[in-house]
Amino acid sequence: MGAVQPSNATKAGRSPEFAHRLQAWGAALCFGVFGLLPLNCASTFGGALARHIGPRLKISNQARRNLRCALPELSDDEIARVVAGMWDNLGRVVAEYRHLRKIDAFEPGGRVEIRGLEYIDRAVATGRRMIFFSGHLANWEIAALAAVRSPRNTSSGRRVIRGDGKTLRDPAVTDEVGTETVTIKMTH
Repeated sequence: MGAVQPSNATKAGRSPEFAHRLQAWGAALCFGVFGLLPLNCASTFGGALARHIGPRLKISNQARRNLRCALPELSDDEIARVVAGMWDNLGRVVAEYRHLRKIDAFEPGGRVEIRGLEYIDRAVATGRRMIFFSGHLANWEIAALAAVRSPRNTSSGRRVIRGDGKTLRDPAVTDEVGTETVTIKMTH
């Protein structure tokens, strides 16, 4: 049998559980600060913060490799812009979590534009079941929020998300969306 290599957290003298707690505390602090700011300010600040820090993280190398494989015609500068934009979007999504209850996806002229409701109306009228898929475009939580709050009430209010394998979660994250979340832990 091979020897088990200690994790980085164990090497540093901390248990993985402590590292997860530290991450959870840091996330809770960030959510708290973002919640104190007005929505547009929080979104702008979250995007700028993530755009500044994210591209320097090791995980961004995977994004760069994926972009080079998928879009080999992109220059290094173009890849850097895409990666920075990815982090900007993620920072905005995180910063907007505490404000999700305030966002009205159906407000005329509001910050969310919904198209294609006629297809939902048609499916409901004929008794067809629906499954909604969304991508990580803009704030992807808005799609679930709109489905749950829709006057058409076409959603059961359940979402399936991929779990990150961490042992601690901030219940305030799922409380902000106001839906029942089914978390699936996926192993690699």
